[in-house]
Amino acid sequence: MSANNLIKTYSSKIGDKDGTKRVWIESQKIHETLMAEHLKYEPEYDFENKKIILRPGFTHSIIVRQKNNMPVIDIVNRNINKIFDGYNHIVIKLYNDEIIIEPLKEETEQKRAKEKSNNKTPTMIEIFAGGGTLVKSLKDAGIKPIAAIELEDKYLQNTELNNPNIITYCGDLAKLDISLLPDADIISAGIPCEGYSQAQTKAEKFEAHPTGSLGFYVLKIIDAIRPAVVLIEEVPNFKNSAIATMARYVLTSMGYNISETELIGSDYGSLTKRKRYCMVASIKKGFKFLDSYKIECNKTVKDILEIPIDDREWHSIHNSRLASFYLKKEAEHIAKGNGFRIARTSINDNITATITKGHYLQRITEPILVHPEDSNCFSIFTPREIARINSLPDDFKLPEAKTTSGEIIGQGVCYNAFNAVGKMIVQHFNSIEYDEEKEKLLAFKEKINTTNVDYTNDQISCFFNGTLF
Repeated sequence: MSANNLIKTYSSKIGDKDGTKRVWIESQKIHETLMAEHLKYEPEYDFENKKIILRPGFTHSIIVRQKNNMPVIDIVNRNINKIFDGYNHIVIKLYNDEIIIEPLKEETEQKRAKEKSNNKTPTMIEIFAGGGTLVKSLKDAGIKPIAAIELEDKYLQNTELNNPNIITYCGDLAKLDISLLPDADIISAGIPCEGYSQAQTKAEKFEAHPTGSLGFYVLKIIDAIRPAVVLIEEVPNFKNSAIATMARYVLTSMGYNISETELIGSDYGSLTKRKRYCMVASIKKGFKFLDSYKIECNKTVKDILEIPIDDREWHSIHNSRLASFYLKKEAEHIAKGNGFRIARTSINDNITATITKGHYLQRITEPILVHPEDSNCFSIFTPREIARINSLPDDFKLPEAKTTSGEIIGQGVCYNAFNAVGKMIVQHFNSIEYDEEKEKLLAFKEKINTTNVDYTNDQISCFFNGTLF
């Protein structure tokens, strides 16, 4: 037997007859097999490899319908129960000299993912790792990072610095050899956000940006690894993109149950109000984003300062071109009537403006510390201070280059928010699967069975869903 004599292949749902699984093959193509000569076949049940092989023989008959000359093979026995235990669908391959019946590959892949869903310390591959802020958030929640992928080596080196034992892959994701990746329980991806940022031209589609198609390659990796959980984080605009729509459809077809939310850093005790879209897709039902992890911020900017007020370098129009530049830019925006202002940040504030990748590029919308006695006198936050604004712990190492630190923090995540999500995921791994719809159906069934009518399960499901038989 070889692929050269393949005639037809198709998928089918496994039937049932009085509690015994049933395989029903009905195809004109059976006439093209060697079994058509005598309309007889011999089955071989391969329990180890989970397949049934039908070859020409003399013990089992093939029925041919008189009306349309359609050959039918009907197999009902306990061997099918054993071979296809836990499966609902099969693939039927008709060759010239035999017919092979196997579990549907997609269903096998979903079972592989399901087997990972109860690991107490789940492992993780991080795609678009950047400088490692998301890796840090999830690792501190109890998830074990084992691999990281990143295009820019200056960022990847910082991920390696903070995670010396992980495997790293530096290069274009579109050209990655997926076979090099280890197996993992979780795949997380902070897809580059340039194409979805508010700063992009609104007339263009999100996917028009060069990074817009990278979600496709993320889905390829997910398909190959089949993790128990997928985490995708992006700017809020991402949720309306074509890639997000495709991800929802593809992940759902892979058997994942999708939960989505918008995370705001300040809701999780952080000084930043940074907003981030977050999707968690789990092969095991029951994951929910829990409000119980939200906390109020009990810090002010004064608490995160690395350099005390009296020791800082202060910029004013009397001693600094930087201060003059900031004030001039603000005056220009006011004259134009738009809303851009210097993101003045007081030592008593418990919420700051959002830090971006270009924090050290003199953008007036980036948080800048103002003197307690003069709101037009400014001091630049240090890399450690902006890391603390994003709630990154001090044990998270930063590169020596100030601008690179700013890029890593600015394009990274709010630690507190994603550390909370990581804890929710670990809690989910360590919990029993909860199917909310199934529980509702069982409660409805218990209620309706108090009547004297003995309804079937299919009828009860129709009643529950409001559909006809």
